[in-house]
Amino acid sequence: MAVLILADDGPMLFETDEQAASYLEPIDVRNGEYRAFDLEGKSRALVVTTTKKRRLLGLGELAVDSVQIGEADPTTPPSLPAAEALVRYLSRVHGLDARDPSFSHLIDLLRAAEGFTR
Repeated sequence: MAVLILADDGPMLFETDEQAASYLEPIDVRNGEYRAFDLEGKSRALVVTTTKKRRLLGLGELAVDSVQIGEADPTTPPSLPAAEALVRYLSRVHGLDARDPSFSHLIDLLRAAEGFTR
């Protein structure tokens, strides 16, 4: 499932949850620097999980943090702040007038202007 990540420096659009999760830094997620949404504008949770892994030759354990992206709550309405952030970004960076389109249209404009984040 594709996911939209909003950060202070702009939006990032990923084709899959796995791509987004591997791109995001756990420390930044812990610090609240990102917000995640599905492509309908519904909020998704960003969670950092810590797993213990054995070190080489069994010499102790190593804590490894990773980012997980939760599913959208189907009962919540699309996020107005997310839509407003996309409108501001598309206008400022790409000169697009995107004041009235639907959230899915804003995603289409972002995808056409920038493609997916890699």
